Amino acid sequence: MYENVKLLFTDSDVIALTSMCHLYIMLIMMLMAFRLYMKQRSNAYILLFLSVVIMALDRLMIINDSALDNPTQQVLGAGRSVLFMTSFLMINVAILRLYKRFNRKMRMRFTILFLGVPITSYLSLLLSPDGSYIEITAWPLIIYQVLIALLCYRWIAPKINQRTRYTCAIIAYLGVLLTIFINVLWYEGKSESLLITKLFMILIYFTIVLFIFFERIIENLQTTYRSSITDGLTGLYNRRFMYQRMNHYTAKGQKVSVIFCDIDNFKRLNDTKGHLVADEVLIKVAQIIRDEVDDFGLAGRFGGEEIIAFVQHKQKQLHPAHIAEQIRSRIEEETGSTISIGYSSLIKGQTIEELVREADQAMYHSKQTGKNRVTCYQDIEGRITPLSTY
Repeated sequence: MYENVKLLFTDSDVIALTSMCHLYIMLIMMLMAFRLYMKQRSNAYILLFLSVVIMALDRLMIINDSALDNPTQQVLGAGRSVLFMTSFLMINVAILRLYKRFNRKMRMRFTILFLGVPITSYLSLLLSPDGSYIEITAWPLIIYQVLIALLCYRWIAPKINQRTRYTCAIIAYLGVLLTIFINVLWYEGKSESLLITKLFMILIYFTIVLFIFFERIIENLQTTYRSSITDGLTGLYNRRFMYQRMNHYTAKGQKVSVIFCDIDNFKRLNDTKGHLVADEVLIKVAQIIRDEVDDFGLAGRFGGEEIIAFVQHKQKQLHPAHIAEQIRSRIEEETGSTISIGYSSLIKGQTIEELVREADQAMYHSKQTGKNRVTCYQDIEGRITPLSTY
């Protein structure tokens, strides 16, 4: 593989080009971290920014060595090792910090790891007989870096939502250490091919880390958006979003219906068994309604114990009465509570507000005539008194 590369580039050119790629990814990460910190003021982005700056300094030294054709480009200096290890630790701390707050135990763990960096670097220097610091005498640092990688994996991987990506990043980092070890053990640190392989592995590592942070940004955006359109307790859509979506579908002239549900005797349940039990019932009821309408429309919390379902008539055989009855029977069987339901279907020229009002009045009729039943507004139209709440 490397013979073909050498036809176009020298080893120094490949090293410099790979390091430039490193710097490009690092620049993106620094800009991203700075921008996010200005918006969210999270310490995780400060750690990311500083770790990338530290690693960028190392990459600049490599490019400088290549440009000057400096024979020390194969030398693993103590300072450069400290930079690389410190950057790796800070990036891992930043990844964990994006998902979890640090407790005292976790702070102590990483503090010990950081303190081990200068200690192992000094030990490697002591093992150098003439005061020089080459890869062949740096085995304490290599072993310590492997230990850091394994400990970070054990402590961080189970706590984040991107275990697969993080595992790939750790594997790439261990691949970097493996190429260093092979280069030291068999080639006395003089193999250009292994040096280039190491740089490519570092490139893969930083690319994966970039994706981890980018994915976390997307997760945060989705969480923020989701919280703005859903009810915090039940997870159903809130009233404002439901009206937006219902108006969107009705504007297309689609045939739709609204099912209005109200848990029977909910106030008494709150008073006699407490809010926790009542909330559990409400959550179970919400889940059942969401399950029943998921293939046909949306479910939302209208307020208190009131839940509405908005269904589209996608199939000719679909009838809101069937869905409403399925909801009623399941709630009675699975929760021990009952529910009163009313529904109404949209007619030409009618607004969503009017449709919801009709479904609510049908539900009210179910309440007044015994509860735990389903009522169609069209069946009682003209025989009910409009609700004053509207």
